[in-house]
Amino acid sequence: MALLAALVALVALLVSLVAAAEALEAALLACVEAVDALPEADVALLDELVSLVLAAEALEAALVACVDAVVALVDALPACVVAVVAAVLAVASEAADAFSLAKAAAALVAALEALVAPPAALVEALVACVVAVASLVEADEALEAAALALVAALPAETPASEAEIPANEAAASASAVRAVSALIAESEVALPPPPGPRKIVKLVLLLLS
Repeated sequence: MALLAALVALVALLVSLVAAAEALEAALLACVEAVDALPEADVALLDELVSLVLAAEALEAALVACVDAVVALVDALPACVVAVVAAVLAVASEAADAFSLAKAAAALVAALEALVAPPAALVEALVACVVAVASLVEADEALEAAALALVAALPAETPASEAEIPANEAAASASAVRAVSALIAESEVALPPPPGPRKIVKLVLLLLS
C-alpha cells in the first residue's frame, strides 16, 4: 500500500514536472518574443524621442516668433499713434474745409444777391432818366413857345434873313421835341425792359443837335 501511494505521488510529481516544463517553455517563448520585439520598441522609442526634440525646437521657434511679434507690436505703437493723430487732423481739416465751403457758398449767395440788385437800381435810374427827359421835353416846349413868341414880337421891318434864323432854330427844336417825345412814348410802352444803348445814344445825339 505504501508503495502504491508512492507511485501515485511520483506520477503526480511527474505530471507537475511536465506542466512546469510546458510553462517554462511558454515563458521562454514569451521571453524570446520580447527580445525580438525589443529592437522595434527601441526604434519606436527613438522615434518618440526625435519627435519630442522636434516639438521642443518648434516650441522654441514659436516662442521666438512670439517675442518678435511683441517687439514689432511695440515698435508699431508709435506709428499707430501717429496715424491716429493724422486721422484726427484730417477730420479736423475736412471740417474746416466744410466750414470754408459753407462760408464761400454764403458769400456766393450774397454776391448773387448783390448782382441781382443793380438791375433794379438800373431800372430806377432809367425811370429817373425818363422823368428827366420828360422835364427836358417840357423845357424844350417852353423854349419853343418862347422862341415863337420872340419871333412874333420881332418888328415887321426885320429883314427876312434875320427872321429865318429863329425860325430855323424853332423848327430844329420842334423836330428834336417830336423825336424825344416819340422815344419817350416808345420807352414808356416798352418798359420793362429799359431802352437799349442805341436808343439812349440816339436820344443824347438828338438832344445835343
